This record gives sequence, structure tokens and C-alpha cells, in this order.
Amino acid sequence: MRRKEELMQQRSDETRGGIVCDKCGMSFDTKEELDRHVEETHAAEQERPSS
Repeated sequence: MRRKEELMQQRSDETRGGIVCDKCGMSFDTKEELDRHVEETHAAEQERPSS
């Protein structure tokens, strides 16, 4: 799974446009894509208790 995220990150670095996720730096063409990314990628991180 991590490899796929790295490939997506490389692609977003190449395009350098649109809206950037403030949590990981990935960029998206639309806010809808960003919202979906945050829900799928970062929502699980927020559910974990920080101890």
C-alpha cells in the first residue's frame, strides 16, 4: 500500500497544481478529490488515540 502512495505522491509532485493536502502534501485538481483523499487516507489516523 505504501508503494502506491509513493507513486501517487510522485505524480502529484510532477503536476504541482490544484489543491494541496496540508497533511501530506499531495495535490489534487478539485476539492472533491482532496476531500475523498482525506477521508480515505487520513480519517483512520485521526481515529487513533494519541497517547
